[in-house]
Amino acid sequence: GGTMYRLRCIVCFQNKHYVLVAYNPWVAQWVQFDDHSVKPIGGWNDVLSKCQRGGLQPLVVFFERFSIQPQASFDTPAR
Repeated sequence: GGTMYRLRCIVCFQNKHYVLVAYNPWVAQWVQFDDHSVKPIGGWNDVLSKCQRGGLQPLVVFFERFSIQPQASFDTPAR
C-alpha cells in the first residue's frame, strides 16, 4: 500500500479575525468554527464557493497522512 494525504482543516482570515474550516468525518461535511459559533458548510464545492464569495482567505492548511491498505477478499485466505 501507499501513503496518501487528505485535507482536514484550513485556518482562514475573514472580517479581521480567524476562522477554522474543518472536515467532520462523522457527518461527512465541512464545518466552520468561528469565535462563538459552529456552522455546517457542506461539501468541498461549498467550501470553495464560500472562499470565493464569502471572503475566506486560506492561510494554513492541515493534512492527515493515511496508508492505503489492500481490501481483503473473501476468496483470498488471511495471511
